Amino acid sequence: DTIKQTCNLEIKAVVLSKDDMATIVKQMPKGWGSNPEWKYNTLFLIPPYNIRDIIAEIGELKPDIEILEKGFDLKPKGNILIADYHRAFGQAYLAEEQYDKALSHFEKAIETLKSLQDIDHAMSEIALINNDMGLLYLKQNKFSEAQNCIQESLSQYQLSKEIDNLELAKIYENQGLLFHQQKEYKKAIDSFKKGLETIRKTEREHEVPLTAELLWRIGGSYKQLNEEERTLQYFNDAWRIFHEIFGEENRIIVDFLIEYAELLSTKNKVERAIQYYKEVITILTTSEESSQKLLRVLELLNNLLIKNKKFQDAEKYLQIQITMLLHEKGPESFNLLSPYINMATILMDSKPKEALTLSWRFQGNRFSFVFISDYCDSII
Repeated sequence: DTIKQTCNLEIKAVVLSKDDMATIVKQMPKGWGSNPEWKYNTLFLIPPYNIRDIIAEIGELKPDIEILEKGFDLKPKGNILIADYHRAFGQAYLAEEQYDKALSHFEKAIETLKSLQDIDHAMSEIALINNDMGLLYLKQNKFSEAQNCIQESLSQYQLSKEIDNLELAKIYENQGLLFHQQKEYKKAIDSFKKGLETIRKTEREHEVPLTAELLWRIGGSYKQLNEEERTLQYFNDAWRIFHEIFGEENRIIVDFLIEYAELLSTKNKVERAIQYYKEVITILTTSEESSQKLLRVLELLNNLLIKNKKFQDAEKYLQIQITMLLHEKGPESFNLLSPYINMATILMDSKPKEALTLSWRFQGNRFSFVFISDYCDSII
């Protein structure tokens, strides 16, 4: 106010409390500021701008890993920064599903850490990298290797003197995912709940997305056990925390919203399910997400709309589904059968004179549709 009154200037500023600043410093990467020849920068965003808006505008960061590797001086071998960078490269390759390269970097990171004199710090870092490797094997359905890595990670991390409860919770999450994929759902639930208990020790459980992810995982395991009430309870709790953290920025939790909408649609909470399906469709049509995911959501939404006789909405989204299938699969695709039958159902009820009739005839291994109606011609 003083600047505005004295200089007639309106300057936006961010004021951080001492505790907030201490939290930021604590979350800096290990090795931050350790090399006097390097420049270290911290970016502060002034509201109303936030990191989600920045990412949405410029797109997700996808570094050229090969160039980064060639440009990075990997000496001296004992520097902990080397291990950090190898782990970062491994995680980047893991995200890109380049598993061999990811594994190579994780192994190099462990080799570097074993050469450090600070064995306590090395032990905790090696444990976290073993957890990364466990996830790598899990993604390839190599359950035996995944179990060995995750169990070793858990044992090492619990013995280390430097324990971050959020990192420990991530290890429990991967252990739960391993059990879940092996259909040991009760063990999965136990592991996910241990992760939740670990996060609660930080007294920040409502600020951490991992809390919501673990609640979602627990609900998913209860779903496989056909415990419907518990499934809904945990999904509701997950949604509450996701919403507290991300607000209306639902593109971050698309997969959760799809599963949540499916669950709500079976619990007579149709309007909410329809709302979330529509939000997901809006997000997916403006992103680079797989078109197969979008087609799946369109099918789920259309089936729900028709079941509840919301024909006007269904007609709109069926047109989107049919147009996509014609473009991607061609007019002879068997995938068109279901949406055309759904369209016929709508027209029989609301526009009987324009009802869509279709038949197909097989030609060897293939078939083609014969469409009859001006309405159909207008779509195609």
